[in-house]
Amino acid sequence: MFADGVNFCNGTSNSVVENSHFRNTGDDALASWSPHGSGVNTNNVFRFNTVQVPWRANCYAIYGGQDNAIEDNVCSDVVTYPGILVAQNFDSNLFAGTTRIQRNTLIRAGGPMFRKEHGALKLQAAQEAMSQIVVKDILIDSPTFSGIEMEGRYALKGITFENIRIVNPGTWGIRILSDVTGDVTFTKVTVSNPGKDGLLNYAPSLYFTLTKGTGNSGW
Repeated sequence: MFADGVNFCNGTSNSVVENSHFRNTGDDALASWSPHGSGVNTNNVFRFNTVQVPWRANCYAIYGGQDNAIEDNVCSDVVTYPGILVAQNFDSNLFAGTTRIQRNTLIRAGGPMFRKEHGALKLQAAQEAMSQIVVKDILIDSPTFSGIEMEGRYALKGITFENIRIVNPGTWGIRILSDVTGDVTFTKVTVSNPGKDGLLNYAPSLYFTLTKGTGNSGW
C-alpha cells in the first residue's frame, strides 16, 4: 500500500477498528486525524490490532480530537517513524477530553526520517499545546532509537506515563528535546539496558517540569 490502512478524518466519531492485521502500509496503518475546518474526531478506538512493517509513517497515530484511544494493540518492525505518534500537527483540532494510549506492545519500533531519529512512542506538540494524554501499561521492546520521545515548541500539559517498560533501546530510554515545555509525570517507568543512557533531557528547566512518581528505575 502507498498510503494509510485506515484514516478516520473530518469528524469521524464513535468508530472502532479492532481485531485487524495491517502489513506494509505506506503511511499510518491506523490514524485518527481531526483537521481544522471539519468536525472534531471524538471517541474513536483502535484496539486488538496487529501492525507489521509500515514502510512509511507510524503503526498508530492520533492527530488532535477528543477522547480517542489506542488500546491493546501490537506494533512491530517500523521502518522510518514512531510506532505510536500522538501529535498536534497537520492543522489538527486541539486535543480535548482524555486521550488514552494503553496496554500496547511496541517491538523494534521507531526509525530515521527527515534527519530525525524517531522514538518508538512519540508526543509531538508541533502546532499547538497538547493536554490530558494518559500513556500506561506499555511494553517497548528493542526500539531502534529511544523508547519514549517528546518534541515540539508548544506545551505538553498534564501528560502522564505509568507502568511503562522500555527494554534494550538503541539509544536512550527517554529522550526529551530542547524545545519541550510544560509538565509530564512518570510513575513506574523502567529502562533496561539502554544503548546510551536511561534519560536524555534537553528541555529548559525554567519551562519544563518532569515529575518522578514512585517505582521508576534505570533513568
